[in-house]
Formats: sequence, structure tokens, C-alpha cells
Amino acid sequence: MKACAGTQTTLTSVNCTQTTLTSVNCTQTTLTSVTCTQTTLTSVTCTQTTLTSVTCTQTTLTSVTCTQTTLTSVTCTQTTLTSVTCTQTTPTSVNCTQLQFRKKRLKKSLCIRG
Repeated sequence: MKACAGTQTTLTSVNCTQTTLTSVNCTQTTLTSVTCTQTTLTSVTCTQTTLTSVTCTQTTLTSVTCTQTTLTSVTCTQTTLTSVTCTQTTPTSVNCTQLQFRKKRLKKSLCIRG
């Protein structure tokens, strides 16, 4: 479990229960909370970003990548979330429940909420 490998970062909390947490990488970032329950969390990568919360329950979360972005919340329940990519964007919330959430790319002036 790699809690936080990065620079100029405040990592408040990473909580895992019956989970494989592969990597959380932070650079110039405030990562408030990553919570996993019966989940495989592969990677959360933040660069010049405020990531408030990533919550996974009975879920495979492959990757959350944020660059110059404020990502408030990613919540997954009985879901496969492949990728959330944010670039110069403020996505407020991505919520997935009993669905296949493959890939959402959030770019400047374009906010896709699932």
C-alpha cells in the first residue's frame, strides 16, 4: 500500500477494508479522503489538484487522474469505474450505482457528470 508518494501534498486519510489499494500519488495537492470497502483501487493521481473524497463500495476503481482540477467527490457502489480524467476542470460529483462507468474525460468548459 503506497499511501502518498509526492511533493507539497497534504494527505488526510486513506482507509481500506478488504481492499487492494495499489497507489495514491499526490503532487502539489490536498487529498482529503480515499475510502475503500471490498474494493480494488488501482490508482489515484493528483497534480495541482484538490481531491476531496473518493469512496468505493464493492467496486473496481481503476484510475482517477486530476490535473489543475478540483474534484469534489467520486462515489461508486457495485460499479466498475475505469477512469475519471480531469484537466483544467471543476467536476463537482461523479456518482455510479450498479452500472458500468467506462471512461469520462472532463476538459475545460466541459463537465460530464455520470
